[in-house]
Amino acid sequence: MAGDDLSSIHGSYVVVSRGQDELLYKLESPLRALDVCFKAYHSLHLKYPVQSYGVWLLIQKAVYNFDTAWDEKRTAVHTLLPSLRC
Repeated sequence: MAGDDLSSIHGSYVVVSRGQDELLYKLESPLRALDVCFKAYHSLHLKYPVQSYGVWLLIQKAVYNFDTAWDEKRTAVHTLLPSLRC
């Protein structure tokens, strides 16, 4: 994201890279960038990064409402999930 703070974001980007090749996508909002990033993980059959696995798994289950055969069991995710679902 580009901007001085969260209230003045003027650019949201997703970078898809493989080796030396990179594709940069500028999107209209941070929410759209998050959506494109999430969908890229799944359409390209990529694993979530280890550092942010729990956050992506929570987004997958709470926002997109689906499970996969490859999901790891995370106690924190399963504890938070009921309070995030309507």
